[in-house]
Amino acid sequence: GYRAKARRGLAQADKGRRSAVHALANCSVAVCAAAAMPLLGRPEWLVYALIGSLATALCDTLGTEVGQATTGRTWTLLPLRLAAPGTPGAVSLWGTLAGVAGAALVALAASACGVGRTSLVWIPVLAAAIASVVESVVKSRVGGNCSGHVHNLVNTVVGAALSAAIAALVG
Repeated sequence: GYRAKARRGLAQADKGRRSAVHALANCSVAVCAAAAMPLLGRPEWLVYALIGSLATALCDTLGTEVGQATTGRTWTLLPLRLAAPGTPGAVSLWGTLAGVAGAALVALAASACGVGRTSLVWIPVLAAAIASVVESVVKSRVGGNCSGHVHNLVNTVVGAALSAAIAALVG
């Protein structure tokens, strides 16, 4: 969808190519959680922090990419109003659905690989959805005044923390 996004003025710089900074912003929380597991004895809350951070990263990425590649209405959440596609923090139905589906895919894949319990697969999906809403609200407030990498890092921290907290409460 790069060409369609470029025609609409929504394409990322460098033809959408990702750099190491993109990877660090989206994956460093998961790497830290994985590295801490042997030291902490692999507690379940930490497993869900790892899954939640990856689910959140994919939720955000798919939400943005699909949301910008499709046509339809976009909205800011606070205040709730129509917004132009590409507005910082704006969300769309298709982007939101794609993001949640991506988070579910990550959680289901983790469960299928024996990482986390099948009965708790909903936790990282819920955490990713909430983290993405939080990020959208923050972005709509600060606009382009903050690096997208910072938003992605904070988003994955929030998703990981929520996932870990919910797992600790219900696990």
